[in-house]
Amino acid sequence: MEAWGTGLVATFLLGGCFTYVPRELESVPLGEDVRVTLTQEGASSLRSWSQATLHRDLGSVVHGALLRLEGEHLVIRVSEADWQGGFHRTEFGQDIRIPMGDVLVLEERELERVRTGLVVAAAAGGVFGVMHMILSDARPPRDGPPPPEPDVRAPWLHGHPY
Repeated sequence: MEAWGTGLVATFLLGGCFTYVPRELESVPLGEDVRVTLTQEGASSLRSWSQATLHRDLGSVVHGALLRLEGEHLVIRVSEADWQGGFHRTEFGQDIRIPMGDVLVLEERELERVRTGLVVAAAAGGVFGVMHMILSDARPPRDGPPPPEPDVRAPWLHGHPY
């Protein structure tokens, strides 16, 4: 049982299935999810704008989708809210213009295949373990005498009173 617990803890400590990798702006396709780390000056100017416009503080790290490059500004769509009805999902966002001089690091969101494989393997192992425990408890014990055969005779034919 300790092995199961250790495996689950290790899986959750590994983090998610995605990671952010530093990239040059030219190598990031438009529409990709990015994380932009700002300089102190950039963070303070964005902070005052975001509190007035979005009513929240974006901080010094901005997460969003890279929309375009306008002159010396990055345009990032920051998610504000999600709405889902059935299979249809709509994301509401705000476009933010960030001067290139305020960008400290630009990182692209990337699938981490090893972590994803470990999470899938741990989930499959957990499902297999639960099924194994259920099925092993459902079987009759292998050692000892077999259970008695049930009496399927009709009692009224054999003189049993009611």
